[in-house]
Amino acid sequence: MHEAARNGHIGIVKLLVATNKIDVNITDIQGRRALHFAVMGNFIEVVQFLISQHAIINGMDQDASSPLVCAIINRYEECARILIEHSPASEVLVDAIGRSHLALACQSGNPAIVQMLIERGGNIADVNTEGLTLLHISCSGGQYVPPMTTRSLGE
Repeated sequence: MHEAARNGHIGIVKLLVATNKIDVNITDIQGRRALHFAVMGNFIEVVQFLISQHAIINGMDQDASSPLVCAIINRYEECARILIEHSPASEVLVDAIGRSHLALACQSGNPAIVQMLIERGGNIADVNTEGLTLLHISCSGGQYVPPMTTRSLGE
């Protein structure tokens, strides 16, 4: 299952699910599921299919990385959109170890993902575990600054 998802082989993934040979949520030795691998490869069709088969959307691997974190860091907008739309609101904004997905999106410099997270309720005034705001994070890395951040500062 993992190799098929990693390589975007949707037909094999569907066959494995149809024949009940493999659970879509089985993990490898590093705690990654097929959805992790489909997102890592930016294989949209595989991502959509796995979600339709009840894949755990925000399951974390041993490095505390979820499929959504992977999509955000790699700037895979369509994967991020799909995961955000299918995730419970509480899991869209902050992951299981307290990292702000909005802060990660600002850090990775992807305006579209930043906007998706703001539309799902992301708070631009939040601070991360080091006490930094999104404006700090964005500017320190020379990355995207959400327009609403600068407007809220009086510009």
